[in-house]
Amino acid sequence: MENGEEYVKQYNAWIAEKVEAMGSYDQATKKGLGDCKFTGYCMDESFADGVREAFFKGERDLKELLTAGTEELLQAARKDFEWQLSEEAAKRVLIETEVEFTADGKL
Repeated sequence: MENGEEYVKQYNAWIAEKVEAMGSYDQATKKGLGDCKFTGYCMDESFADGVREAFFKGERDLKELLTAGTEELLQAARKDFEWQLSEEAAKRVLIETEVEFTADGKL
């Protein structure tokens, strides 16, 4: 049984190391501070936040941690997609790209 206990101890240390390697985070909220360690895209933080949240709630099963990260990523992507289709986003893009229209609505 000692080997089993040692394996669990090593596995838990390995998981903890991987979670810490995902980037810096606020100690109180466990939310990432924008390191975007995986691809450099901001959605990396959403994935890492989901993994961290599950980890700090006691989850150690790798599949469950990855599922938690993926679910958080999908939720963030859905919100971003909805915003991209909003009137507010369209206005922002038009202003930032300095698009101008004629009186009859043409570019």
